[in-house]
Amino acid sequence: MSKISQSTSRILPGFWLEVGWLWQEPLPAADDELLQIMGED
Repeated sequence: MSKISQSTSRILPGFWLEVGWLWQEPLPAADDELLQIMGED
């Protein structure tokens, strides 16, 4: 997935969310996306 828009947390350092994931059909697997956020993709 191309990085179109990321939202970065002000509370959790290093946490970000790819906004497009919220409207993806079907929704992406949470564990896969968490690994990507953690930099383990």
